Amino acid sequence: MTPQILLFTGPPSSSSVVESCCTITEFELPFLHLFDLPPPPTTSPSTSSTAPPFLAAWRSLALIRQPLHTGLTQCHAASLSTFSNGAFFTTADVTGLDGDVSRDTAATASQDLLTQFCEYSIMHTMHTMPVPLDSQSLLDVTADSFTTSILSDDGAPIAHPRHLSDLEDVPSAKKVTALQPQTISLNLIVGVLSVAQPRTVTTRWGTSLSLVEVLVGDDTATGFAVTFWVPQAEVAKSPVVALRRQDVVLLENVALHVFRNKVYGQSLRRGLTKLHLLWRADGSGYYSSRSLRARGENPQREKTRIVKDWVIRFVGLDPHTRTSTRAGVSWDRPPDDSQ
Repeated sequence: MTPQILLFTGPPSSSSVVESCCTITEFELPFLHLFDLPPPPTTSPSTSSTAPPFLAAWRSLALIRQPLHTGLTQCHAASLSTFSNGAFFTTADVTGLDGDVSRDTAATASQDLLTQFCEYSIMHTMHTMPVPLDSQSLLDVTADSFTTSILSDDGAPIAHPRHLSDLEDVPSAKKVTALQPQTISLNLIVGVLSVAQPRTVTTRWGTSLSLVEVLVGDDTATGFAVTFWVPQAEVAKSPVVALRRQDVVLLENVALHVFRNKVYGQSLRRGLTKLHLLWRADGSGYYSSRSLRARGENPQREKTRIVKDWVIRFVGLDPHTRTSTRAGVSWDRPPDDSQ
């Protein structure tokens, strides 16, 4: 049997290796601080001998890399700031901490702004109702007033909206404000970037509602937030919460409002805003990847294909929805030993 020869590249030549120097007997000062060891005894210049020869530092490398466990929680999911747009408003703008103030002060200010936004959002939802309201009855609402109609994929044809808008067509905050009290609504085919955790709000009349914010984008702009009000008892089974990253959806009649000089979208009352799942990576959407490659003049299908190609290129899959048995690494996850 032919003997095996292993070649190790990098170490010094065998003639320069001294076995007595291969064992570490003391650490340098940075390692003493790291291991919380006492410093070595100092010697006076008169008693110190000549400087020891320079020895190469070696470290043991494991064949299987292990994650570095620290006391800090590392968030490897896509941050909302990744898809931020200066013209659009999101609740991430409210909950972000300001580096110029203390953490407690920033948290209190963020909570106050979030409360203002919830009250502002509810006010505009109630403003679309034909019944005049006074300030005392502003939050005296029923859960049905905030229910959004979500049509499931049952194979039935989707009625094509008369006009589809790109996110770059969303007017500025100045134009939206100038048209008040009229409400601007758009029909959008967009890709889902993220779905925020529901925020529960209890009105002064005891009604519990949950605010769900969906961040969307298309090939023209990103970072547009659409807020949905869902009854708290229906949050678990709400199709809005079931949306996944990379989903392509059709949003009909999304109302535009302005908060802090930025535009955001909101669902209209009593099911006027409709949501259709057009494409999903697992094939459960209205269109399949194969049908989107079909020829023909269909603006809705063509826009769906464009947005689908865009989300595949620029938006990673939700790591919690992977069905592969092999453990995959999300596109936006840094190495395990990153700090």
